Formats: sequence, C-alpha cells, structure tokens
Amino acid sequence: VLNSQCTSASEFGELYEAKEIPSIIRHIPLGDDKGHKGTTNKNSSSEHEWPAMTKWQLDALEDDDDLRNRYFKCGEDDDGKSIKIKLKHFMKYLHTNKDDSP
Repeated sequence: VLNSQCTSASEFGELYEAKEIPSIIRHIPLGDDKGHKGTTNKNSSSEHEWPAMTKWQLDALEDDDDLRNRYFKCGEDDDGKSIKIKLKHFMKYLHTNKDDSP
C-alpha cells in the first residue's frame, strides 16, 4: 500500500508502474500533485484534488457521450472469453438490479 503523500509520480512510475506491480495508493485526493516526495498537502481544496474524484463519479460518467457508448469488460464467460457491454447499458443495469453479475 502506497501513500501518495510520500511517493512521487516518477518514483511510482519507476518502482511500480514500469514493473507492472499492482498497487493500492492511499490519499490520492490529498496527495501533492507536483510529485514532491515527502510533502504533505493539508489543503483539501479542489486545486489539489485528484481529477478522477469528479470525472469518475457515476453522474459524470453517465453524462459523457463518448464514454457512454464505449464497450468495457464486465466479466468472462465459462470459456474465459471477455464479456463486454456499453457503459450506458451497464449504468442502466447498475441502477435497476441488485445482483452482482451483468
């Protein structure tokens, strides 16, 4: 588990991303977006907030015409083949169903 407040973007790229090491990154919205290792950002304003905190909200995804019509993998069939669905159909499913398998 990494802390974005103590790991620079270049350090992450070299030590984890380049080696394709799966990582959990904590404190991204509060992390220093300038990539300075060891700094602490106590200002939680949108100026330093990770853009995905707003861009990846369900409402924002649903309103994005480009993303709504893209296919993405939502599972695999019994033979291991990818099952893909358009985001707009998945969002409809998400709002109307309670099970875990689209």
